[in-house]
Amino acid sequence: MKRKILVLEDEENIRSFLVLNLKRSGYEVIEAETGEIALEKYHENQDIAVAVLDVMLPGIDGYEVCRAMRGAGYQAGVIMLTARTQEADKVTGLMNGADDYVTKPFSVIELAARVDALYRRVSGSPFSEDDVIKSGPFKLNLRAREVLKNGVKIIVKPTQLKADEVLLQVQADGGMSQLADTEVKEGEFLPVIAAQSGVGKFSAIELNKQLAGKKAGINLYVNNYSNGMSGYCSPKDIETMLQLLYQNFTSPRFSEEDFNTTMDSYKAYVQNLTSNPDYIMQIETIKTLYSDNPRQQPLTIEALESISFENLPKTFKTLYPGANSFTFTFVGNVDLETLKPLVEKYIGSIPTSKHVLKFTDDKLRTAKGKVVNDFRTPMLQPKVSEFLLFSSDADYTLRNKQTMLLLNMALNNRYLKSIREEKGGTYGVQVSYTLSYRPEKQALLQIQFDTNEEMADELVPIVFDEIEKIATEGPEAKDINDSREYLVKQFKNTLENNGTWFGLIDDYNRHKQNLLADYEKTLNSITYDEIRDLAKKLLDSGNVIQVTMRPEAQPETDE
Repeated sequence: MKRKILVLEDEENIRSFLVLNLKRSGYEVIEAETGEIALEKYHENQDIAVAVLDVMLPGIDGYEVCRAMRGAGYQAGVIMLTARTQEADKVTGLMNGADDYVTKPFSVIELAARVDALYRRVSGSPFSEDDVIKSGPFKLNLRAREVLKNGVKIIVKPTQLKADEVLLQVQADGGMSQLADTEVKEGEFLPVIAAQSGVGKFSAIELNKQLAGKKAGINLYVNNYSNGMSGYCSPKDIETMLQLLYQNFTSPRFSEEDFNTTMDSYKAYVQNLTSNPDYIMQIETIKTLYSDNPRQQPLTIEALESISFENLPKTFKTLYPGANSFTFTFVGNVDLETLKPLVEKYIGSIPTSKHVLKFTDDKLRTAKGKVVNDFRTPMLQPKVSEFLLFSSDADYTLRNKQTMLLLNMALNNRYLKSIREEKGGTYGVQVSYTLSYRPEKQALLQIQFDTNEEMADELVPIVFDEIEKIATEGPEAKDINDSREYLVKQFKNTLENNGTWFGLIDDYNRHKQNLLADYEKTLNSITYDEIRDLAKKLLDSGNVIQVTMRPEAQPETDE
């Protein structure tokens, strides 16, 4: 069953743009350039769910089309599309039976979101039996894009962004929080070891030979609080990808020879880093950030030697207990009718488990208060590396994320001028941020740069001064306005990538954040005062971690 949309628009460039984007959202689009053609198309396709009608047309206008549809008893949702902005015009449209009203110029992202919302509303319950294809114990819901079986959830987002690409994300809450302190490094390295070991009866080399001429792959991933698998394939090789998925769940391969080869390679790599100042800085920073917590340790020879080959099957079973812990999300050029039997055959055959993964608070926290680690180390080319982290509590909302991002970009501009250009003290200051919701809700602002020893103690106060200026005076309007314009363009560009949609889907399902509808609107509504208040909150929290690496003092020599 297709999701049919009628688009009535007499301007060809606008109509083509709408059709392209609605098709990318998974709709079958029927086009009309006049009201007469629209009514004719509608009579021929009475399963049309939503009609987008331009008002200003030669001949029969959009109001008359809407009135004729309602008079004939058609129940499709109607969105009026027009340049008219007067309240009376909107009332006219609504009184003629329209459900929504969008004025030109419009955001295609907002319009697509309104179409999606109206489609769901006019389609009724997402589990209406009339719109569910059944096959054995499976139900494929054509509206909700879900397949449900014994707790296994499938989400499908068909797109035409890349003709030769289908991506898969398999995700569960859990990750390394499910493991004991002594098993964390095993969990961290499990994807590396799995990639080097192959799957089932095939070694990695043998598997590559089996996949010759095919575009398909599956990889494991394990993070602190989530884990799963990621996959890719061309549409013609989707069955191969699902076969690999099934094998990775049911027949992980653990070869001691491959394990030893992988560990020896990593040990040699780490050994070569031991005298590298950047590696030493990384070790000191991680230990300082997390108060030397055993669950967050840097990569060292000792850490690698703690990984037990014998314990890997147990670690795998802990992190991948059964299919019902995971959500399987497909994005790309996929046909639902082709996908359904393959999902039933492969994902439906993956065993389930009574043990379902869930988020566990492992008590891993960044250090609080003022923490300073100022150390020296030998260097062939002397330099000073500075790392600063400011943190405060913050809710995980779209508004807070965007406020953090605007503050981040404002500081980037300020440091470019004050530290790089005016002082000439560094090639660049790196500013980044994180807004986390687990294990605790907090905002993190991270600043780091390299300089020489003569300027280090002069530049760090400037870092604080620039945050203080924003906290008292607010950001510069031009910085924020330029950033908004850039971010809107960037967001629209990212929607052209299949991979972007995983984040959008997860944000919507997990946090009820609808970025398609709200990204631009929320971004443009954030005030200078909100950015100022966030900078002040970060300073007032008193949580500042500073790690400074200096070159080891050179012994004085007699002249």
